[in-house]
Amino acid sequence: MGPHGVILHTTMAEQKRAANTRIGIIYCANDSHSYSGHPERPERVNDVKKFLTARFPEITVFEMEKYSHREVLEFILRDGAYSQEHLELIKIPFAQKNSAYSVGENSYLACLDVCRCLMTMCNLVEKGTIDYAINVVRPPGHHCCNMQPAGFCLLNSAVLATNRLLKTFRKIPIYDFDLHHGGGTQKATYHNPDIMYVSQHNDLVWRDTFEIGEACET
Repeated sequence: MGPHGVILHTTMAEQKRAANTRIGIIYCANDSHSYSGHPERPERVNDVKKFLTARFPEITVFEMEKYSHREVLEFILRDGAYSQEHLELIKIPFAQKNSAYSVGENSYLACLDVCRCLMTMCNLVEKGTIDYAINVVRPPGHHCCNMQPAGFCLLNSAVLATNRLLKTFRKIPIYDFDLHHGGGTQKATYHNPDIMYVSQHNDLVWRDTFEIGEACET
């Protein structure tokens, strides 16, 4: 049964392929990255984990690989999406009202663990261990650009994972389904012909630099 009660017919081959699809998931709530009274808090990941575990018990849960600090920094800095200066910025406590925040070293370490999760799942996809990877991690990332933490976001997970996967796959699509536009993801990927970024969002809630094409194109 599909949306609006429409019955969807699938072939036996499609049903068999779906049954053989290997999906992996990883969770990282980062309890130490938390700011009192802020809506971006560890419970967001914990609640998602509780729901997905009950609803899809067949999905394999993976643990974060213990990549070294040096390996994680190489992952973040290698393709130029972020600078060392950006990482130093995250280490300094700050709070934007209802937006991005850092509690200092713990927030920085939380971002490194998010990257370890990304590296773990990218590696599993590249090796063919799983077909699809789900990362339920925080802090989130789609608003963030280099030197511009924004909208709860400190490092852009989608951009970092995409840059890594482009070493293995020729083209990468990013579908960003959110109440808000992911301005950081768009800015980081818009001019790369090997990445197609699509954002489905409510433009009355979050106005960023992008609506229908860049300003110079409309």
